[in-house]
Amino acid sequence: MGRRGSLVFLRKDPMPPPILIEIPAGREAVVRRLLALRDELDALALAAPDGTVLDACERQVLAGGRDLQRQLLTDAVARRIEAAEKGGAPISVRGCGRAEENRGPKDRQLVTAVGVIAVRRRYWQCRYGEPGGYVADAVVGLDGRYSRVVRTHLCRLAADTSFAATSEHLKAILDVRVSAETVRAVVEGHGAAMARFQPTDGATEAAFAKTPGEVEFAVDAGKVCTRQDGWKDLKIAVISKREAGGPATPDEWRERSLPAAGMVLAFAMIATAKTFRRSWRPRLRRLGVTAFAAVHAVGDGAAWIRKAVDRCLTGCRQTLDVYHACEHVAKCAERIFGEGTAAKGTAFERGRELLLATGWAGVCGWVGELLAVDDETERERRRPATERLMRYFAAHVGRLDYAGNWAAGRVIGSGAVEGQAKTLGLRLKRRGARWDRGNVRSMAALVCVRHSAQWNSYWASLAA
Repeated sequence: MGRRGSLVFLRKDPMPPPILIEIPAGREAVVRRLLALRDELDALALAAPDGTVLDACERQVLAGGRDLQRQLLTDAVARRIEAAEKGGAPISVRGCGRAEENRGPKDRQLVTAVGVIAVRRRYWQCRYGEPGGYVADAVVGLDGRYSRVVRTHLCRLAADTSFAATSEHLKAILDVRVSAETVRAVVEGHGAAMARFQPTDGATEAAFAKTPGEVEFAVDAGKVCTRQDGWKDLKIAVISKREAGGPATPDEWRERSLPAAGMVLAFAMIATAKTFRRSWRPRLRRLGVTAFAAVHAVGDGAAWIRKAVDRCLTGCRQTLDVYHACEHVAKCAERIFGEGTAAKGTAFERGRELLLATGWAGVCGWVGELLAVDDETERERRRPATERLMRYFAAHVGRLDYAGNWAAGRVIGSGAVEGQAKTLGLRLKRRGARWDRGNVRSMAALVCVRHSAQWNSYWASLAA
């Protein structure tokens, strides 16, 4: 290193030593573009003002990276097409043994997740009069103008937001331009296909049958505005499987946490109660449910739900949604003691306690306490509210075993279907939205598939 006091300068080369790599002639342009992008980023990182380096470099690498990806994708597809067409030979032989003539190439533009690419494939005409076609389309998977990845993104976005917003988001995220009207056409087409796919989805049915837990069936209805008939009921059903949770007491109902459902499926349609309930048994049977006694049906107090379940799923366990039940207890207490009063709060707490502990017997006991007053005038004033409450719960006597459900680790609320109804409402009841009645089921199917176990199964079925 030298004597004490001397200075030693270590020379640093401005660039690392070059490495020789053999590159085929057809790949040289790609490598040069990649190296140029690297140099552009290095220069930009040094020149960008403080605080903007990451933003500037990120935008540049996205733009330059898309160009490079688009070129790579185009080249890869072209190589596969060339292999499928055997180098453009003048004669080809079909699988049936008949000869086909090469009638020449034709370009086609395809919108992909990295932008528009051009593919060239050849038209083959059968010499024996059979219909011809572009053999490469089936090999590569050219199904329409938009790639499957783009269509997946369109459906994913459009399940949650408007067609115009979907177009805007796709442009902002992927720099892919698809008009709102095109989004609508693509999405509604897939929605219709999903509506047909849902009841015949063998992969999901097999997975559902293998999922452990008890079958839960919940029904509700929402509203959707149609061009032809105005506001119509959109009936919704959710089928799920959930393993039992730990036992709990009525005092622990607010803190109890159940395991998440192992699998959730949903479907919806504008239909009468009779038409809607006819779809329940076939769907349950395809999911491997042959004994309805093993099904736990949960729903609010709507008469059409109760009657449809009684008629279609005879023998199943039923539970009135606990929040709807408590709401009626609260309204009774409010009618008697007035809104916001301390007496109303005390009466409600007592009524809820008895309802959750002993069900119908608890409701009867609470009504007896409310009418156990010496003043006959006050007793008669309370009677209409209590009679109204009794009429409501009398229709649900067998659906009030909350304590038994807690002890068995079952659900007591219809949150699964109400959440699905809210999700559908957020999409179908957007401000100013009006739907052709024929398209409601398609969009409802899209939303249900998007937020259930059938999403991946549907797209996998298209690739099969």
